[in-house]
Amino acid sequence: MKGDAIHDGIDKNLCFDWLLGDRQKVKEAFEKADKVISIDIINNRLVPNAMEPRACVADYNSGSDEITLYTTSQNPHL
Repeated sequence: MKGDAIHDGIDKNLCFDWLLGDRQKVKEAFEKADKVISIDIINNRLVPNAMEPRACVADYNSGSDEITLYTTSQNPHL
């Protein structure tokens, strides 16, 4: 996610950046694999309505200088 910073003194408009895994190790594992299988799946007659929309609400507490982020994610690590 890229965007212009909205406050002075902050170089980017990003609250959270999360990297999981090691891209190089995954690439090497696929290169060493005896077989790599991929599949394209087409599902018909589906309605692409998210049960949990991509939305969040951030609450800044100036007294403690903390941000509480409420998301629609079920990910326990976020």
